[in-house]
Amino acid sequence: MSKDIYFNSTLLTPAPQGDVFFNGVAMNNVYLNGTHVWQKHAMTPGTQLITFGWGYNADLVSSLAPYWSTYGTVMFKQQPYTVSGSAGSDHRVQINLQPGFNFHYYHQQQHGTHAAGQGLWGIYTGQSSVLYSGGSVTGATGFYIAASGNGGSSIKIGYWVT
Repeated sequence: MSKDIYFNSTLLTPAPQGDVFFNGVAMNNVYLNGTHVWQKHAMTPGTQLITFGWGYNADLVSSLAPYWSTYGTVMFKQQPYTVSGSAGSDHRVQINLQPGFNFHYYHQQQHGTHAAGQGLWGIYTGQSSVLYSGGSVTGATGFYIAASGNGGSSIKIGYWVT
């Protein structure tokens, strides 16, 4: 069974490969006989979806499991996974995001907060980060501020289309 949709003999190409136009206007959603058949964006642009904080000795994979269960491969390229250590001993977890999803906020208690417009905006679309926690350190790599320090860390992930 084909999942292609045609309108007046023209293939409606699903996102992200293209847009669907009606009378020259790009559509965000397409309905056929009252049934939703196509959506341009994975989520409503500008939606913040995750606020996640952690401290010393955090079990990051277990803590991130509910987000994987909720968003799955819509948000993540694959399930967040341990790249080294375990909870309590230099636990590092890789998070890979799908295009459109951003780390738009990072806070590390020792080093402060960076948010959208302060060096993070745009470059994290479809990118990844490593979160880590150990006996005296929490942090993340891939941000424009110090990667680790004493105290807690937090991130926010949202959906933005540039």
